Amino acid sequence: MIALQPAMIWGLGVAALPILIHLLNRLRYRTVRWGAMQFLRRVARSASRRSRWRHWLVLACRTLALAALALAMVRPLVGGRLGRLGRGGAPDAVIVLLDRSASMERIDGRSGQSLREQALAELAAVPSERVRGSRIVLIESVFRTPREVAALSALRHLVWTEQTDTAADWPALFDAALDWIERHRPGRTEIWAVSDAQTSNWRPASLAWGDLGARLADMAPAPRIRALLADSAPPAANRSIRADGVRRLDDGVALGYTLEAPEPRSETVQAALLTPSGRVLHPLPTDTRRGAVVLPGGDTAGWAGLQLPADGYVGDNAAWYVFGPAPEGDVRVATENETLRRRIRHSFLPARAADRHPVRLWPLDAEPPVLDGAALVVWQGAPPRGAQARALDTFLRDGGVALALPPAEPAVLSETADAANDPALWAWAAMERAPAGRAWRVARWERYAGPFARTRDGDDVPVGEAAVRARSLFAGRRAEAAYAMAHFDDGAVAVTRENRGNGRLYALAALPSPEWSDLGDGRLWVPMLWRLREEGGRRLGEARMGVCGEWQPGSPDALWEAAHTDERLDPRIRAGVYRLGARWMALNRPEEEDDDSALDAATLRALLPGVRLDVVAPVAGRLAGPTEMSGALFLMAGLFLLAEAALALERAS
Repeated sequence: MIALQPAMIWGLGVAALPILIHLLNRLRYRTVRWGAMQFLRRVARSASRRSRWRHWLVLACRTLALAALALAMVRPLVGGRLGRLGRGGAPDAVIVLLDRSASMERIDGRSGQSLREQALAELAAVPSERVRGSRIVLIESVFRTPREVAALSALRHLVWTEQTDTAADWPALFDAALDWIERHRPGRTEIWAVSDAQTSNWRPASLAWGDLGARLADMAPAPRIRALLADSAPPAANRSIRADGVRRLDDGVALGYTLEAPEPRSETVQAALLTPSGRVLHPLPTDTRRGAVVLPGGDTAGWAGLQLPADGYVGDNAAWYVFGPAPEGDVRVATENETLRRRIRHSFLPARAADRHPVRLWPLDAEPPVLDGAALVVWQGAPPRGAQARALDTFLRDGGVALALPPAEPAVLSETADAANDPALWAWAAMERAPAGRAWRVARWERYAGPFARTRDGDDVPVGEAAVRARSLFAGRRAEAAYAMAHFDDGAVAVTRENRGNGRLYALAALPSPEWSDLGDGRLWVPMLWRLREEGGRRLGEARMGVCGEWQPGSPDALWEAAHTDERLDPRIRAGVYRLGARWMALNRPEEEDDDSALDAATLRALLPGVRLDVVAPVAGRLAGPTEMSGALFLMAGLFLLAEAALALERAS
């Protein structure tokens, strides 16, 4: 497809000059009948036919030569996905919103480039005439700070466009772009959204899209949005591994992992186990998604990593761990049930009566407590709102652990105006009771991580023996980040886990009381609470695990050094193991970066209804940039003129 500048299309009218001259010349002659010439008509008929064809060919060559010259002077563009959208002249400003999430590092097998590298190459291939005089502003997905650049071709050489192991927040990216437009008022503006259209990054359920659409509609002139979408489909035979935390054993530590592999169930994957002492191969079975690798050792701090063989997406091939002694920390309890409060307190009785008891109350009718020394929060009753919700969310994002239990009389959260303005952290479905004479039982649960993990001796906890007579299913606000840790025998989720920043929220679908279930059995209840407390206590120790992009160094001057490689890496954007003095931090990619779903063009347009939005559909293979056709058109004009000269000489001879 050819892109032209409309203001210069009039130049094509020059091609009509030979035809116009021909018609005018025909008006100069009059036909005069002369009797003697009638005898020559038959002789000249054949020569006249050849002359007429030559005449039309000369006229066509002259016309096409002038048309090619006119087009060459306009300097048209042909091909290229952004070039096809390049009509209308250069805007006053071009804002490039660049997705630097981990999923953009997937490799296209035909080009050998990552999706991010392909996108940058396509931006660099946009002709300078397309953005001549435009202010070019880069806003990338990690820091979201607007930065002006000299040219699109310079994007490939900036540190702000390099790979990361983080996630992207597209509503926040658009918000940063609109803030820049409102502050600088550049005039006619185009927003180029470069992404792999990963659903978890675009967050189509976010309420922020409505506000963004209203702001765009109020702008004059309204920005034009062009979405350049790369192919987000995972490579064939892709393997991935994810860290599921560390459990302390009597004789070492267990590194929990989740493995996704296309191999047959009977095969294994030869992963590399990385420790400070070196690198060894360690086979991981593929007959189960979740497992653990046990490292022998004491209570000293250390680190480890699991790496899969390289494939088309190396970003999901590593899991990183740190471990070490962690303070036990306090347990904060917010409950409407006095019996449950006493049960929790009794579960944490200190070994000696003189020792300080770790359980503290969370007053629901006062300001939220200070949670600096807390490891676990147990919340039973109506989900928290307002200041209580903000305090608990901050605690979770800092690495804490919370256990949510349903209220005695749960009700479905209503979608009211108050609920929209002051949302709860989670919700519960209405309570349901098992049919008379029957009970639900936990049929499947994670045996290597979570509240019902195996004991240090390797024995299963008897959670499957507990009868559940009443339940209330968890309805989290972030369903895309939820993970089912246990299922009932009818398929309903018994235990849900949501990652919140560096911490985790667990939700149990039944109360540990005789009216609800047998989950209050000491063989289940006490180990579950102690494991969750141990997991949350890591936020208070020197060895912590976090999410890359969500965890930030406390001080910008702190020099965190990578322990797993000799390269100098930025812990704000790259996963791995880092150390600062006696402190250790293991950072892994966000779980949402393993999401394989992608938005289609219709869904993307629905996020911003009424906004001028051009979507360039995903294509596979190498991305082609626009090509300028001026040289080829000048050559074509020369060939047409040579042909015209040859025909004219033949006529003269």
